[in-house]
Amino acid sequence: MKKLLLLSLLFLSVPSAFGQILSRTEVWPDNTWSIAGSFTPASVVLNPTTTDSQFKFDASLVSPSGGPTLLTLSSPTIDLKPAFDGGEKALKVDFNIAFQTFSVGVLALKYWDADTSSWVFFPDGTAEIETLGDFATCSLMPVSVFLNYSGFTVNQLQNFRYQFIIDDPGSQITGVCLSAPIVTSFACVDPSGLTTTVINVDNATIDWVANGSETFWKVQYGLTGFTPVPFTNFGSGLEVNSHPIVISGLSPNTTYDVYVAADCANGDGDVFSNPIGPLTFTTATLSLEEFAIDHLKLCSNPTHGKLELSGVNINEITIYNLSGQQLFNGKFNTSKVNLDLSTFNTGLYFLKVFTDFGIGVYKIIKN
Repeated sequence: MKKLLLLSLLFLSVPSAFGQILSRTEVWPDNTWSIAGSFTPASVVLNPTTTDSQFKFDASLVSPSGGPTLLTLSSPTIDLKPAFDGGEKALKVDFNIAFQTFSVGVLALKYWDADTSSWVFFPDGTAEIETLGDFATCSLMPVSVFLNYSGFTVNQLQNFRYQFIIDDPGSQITGVCLSAPIVTSFACVDPSGLTTTVINVDNATIDWVANGSETFWKVQYGLTGFTPVPFTNFGSGLEVNSHPIVISGLSPNTTYDVYVAADCANGDGDVFSNPIGPLTFTTATLSLEEFAIDHLKLCSNPTHGKLELSGVNINEITIYNLSGQQLFNGKFNTSKVNLDLSTFNTGLYFLKVFTDFGIGVYKIIKN
């Protein structure tokens, strides 16, 4: 349950994007749900397994005061196989919640792994240290948590359950109030039309067509022929929330491959489409000819390390070695820039200067 405020906005903005085959809205009270663990019964102020339409836990009613609580609220079994067979291989759990925690992991959402007979955390199902809403009055806020079940076995699919867990060693949670959840399955549609619109010496502009309602994507790029990390690895790739994008820091006259996948959990889960690509492109060749800008002064060149540029408004500076490798790039908006090249090896370099009057290219000698 991380990034709760962001998830709330997602819940409000794209509710129609998910859920065709499986759409399960819980109606509490429901005795197919269960409460278990080691806890003070009086602390469960609202019990959705018996009489109430919400769940509410109040830590002030734990006895002895400040004592430990281990409480689980578990769903009945849900068969995910029909959704899986229909091509919908991820799900979203929507619920409204209010809580206050003082330790990470006290409040979490887990699912049942029938193959290992164990409960497993949702990838983004752990509440951070924070206050959300007001549990005392059940002033709730919407939250969405995602799960990619594309790799589940038949046993895991047919015996899927999920649970909310309060695991408090003592005095780490004030309380929590929770509404009945909604579980929906969805497909994650591949983007298409991957293309380069602009290719320069050290950067390229990449664009694609989004065929779903996702607003986040993962991008991986490298020298042509590289093997991308599986996009199911949540940490792999560059995450972006708009397109086209500019890939910078490239080498001149070098061929690259690019892959893009839709992030259907919008940055808050491990749910990705199949990647499209590779898109292969070659950066432009770095010109070795000098081109000076009127009134732009360089002092001193050759240099032992200090180089001052002045005389015109300077927007950007890039330095390359003779192999075309970019060694420095800086953004500016000033008429005087002091560069420190003391860490550069002795030799010849090319300085590319972007000014209000055009682009200049200069040979720089480092002694």
